[in-house]
Amino acid sequence: MDIVVIVNDNDVIVIEDKVHSNDHGNQLDRYRKIIEEDYSLENIHLVYLKTGDQSRYFNAKSAGYHLIKRKDLLNVLNKGVESGIKNEIFIDFSIYLNDIRNSVQSYKKLSLDKWHWDSWKGFYQDLQDMLNKGEWAYVPQKNGGFLGFWWHWKLGTYEGIEFQYYLQLEHGKMCFKIIVEGDSEARYKIRDMYRRSLYPKAKELNVPLRQNGRIGRSMTVAALSQGYRQINSDGSIDMDATAEYLKSLQDLLNSISFE
Repeated sequence: MDIVVIVNDNDVIVIEDKVHSNDHGNQLDRYRKIIEEDYSLENIHLVYLKTGDQSRYFNAKSAGYHLIKRKDLLNVLNKGVESGIKNEIFIDFSIYLNDIRNSVQSYKKLSLDKWHWDSWKGFYQDLQDMLNKGEWAYVPQKNGGFLGFWWHWKLGTYEGIEFQYYLQLEHGKMCFKIIVEGDSEARYKIRDMYRRSLYPKAKELNVPLRQNGRIGRSMTVAALSQGYRQINSDGSIDMDATAEYLKSLQDLLNSISFE
């Protein structure tokens, strides 16, 4: 456990401090169970402190932890600075967290070609809120990988073969993805069938696609042949228009029938 605070021999505060790493395994449940051996439930206060960024907080919430994000901590730190606190460590830490926040929010002001790693984090986080769905994470590749954002998962069946299909953003690239268990024959069959179903409907709805991807368990079957991000007159992203465009791609996925 990162920090355990005992108050008056009665209450215990457990703080799990995460910056860039996420919770792993069952560590949060394990910590709570250890504390429950010596303290009653009403006297245990669990805190999941996140000064970095992560996609979802399912584990922390389900384990009973109170979530404190960077913005929550900054509200306290910034008020402290405004009230006249002079402590150098306090001030330096507030500057450090404000710099991270500004970097993550940089996508709002930068032109699309100037986006960096933190810009994508901020974009994906706000997109989650606007679409009310989706998850994002680092996807490793030989060329260094990328931050991916995937959402709108659906289940399909064709000739007795079950598969999943969904949408994925790979930075500026928008992909139509499928996951097929089984052998290569099943994967070829589902991929080809999906393309036969997707392309005519995309053409009908004026969605420009290009063939993309290689055979595998998880594969791209097509990608937009143009960018999906919509821009304002100054070259910055128009988030409302971008979210609406991505919702139209959800509608495309909903309209596909498999024959």
